[in-house]
Amino acid sequence: MKITIEIVEEFLKTLKKDRTWLAAELGCSRGTVNNWFSKGVFPLWAENSIRRIINEFEQKQKPGSEDLQFTFREWQSIQQAMERAGVRDIDSFIRAVLIEKAREIVESDG
Repeated sequence: MKITIEIVEEFLKTLKKDRTWLAAELGCSRGTVNNWFSKGVFPLWAENSIRRIINEFEQKQKPGSEDLQFTFREWQSIQQAMERAGVRDIDSFIRAVLIEKAREIVESDG
């Protein structure tokens, strides 16, 4: 996956982190990170490090159940759906979606 400015902005927003946090994670200054954002491109070493950070997030992301794992983009979609549904708790959201889907399946068989 190519690491773009847009992907990093979405990732930071999802984590509720800022460029200062990213700079600390990468071991550089906020000014350096700001320059990359201004230029619209990351140096290769930073892109690889950001990819690693995103991959680590994806590996640790197990909401609601130890068996459920989502990619960053999947988790973004789930969060958007939760916000639209007015649900903050992943367990409540999973329960509601499962019940709704089960009803759809049962009704379509009848």
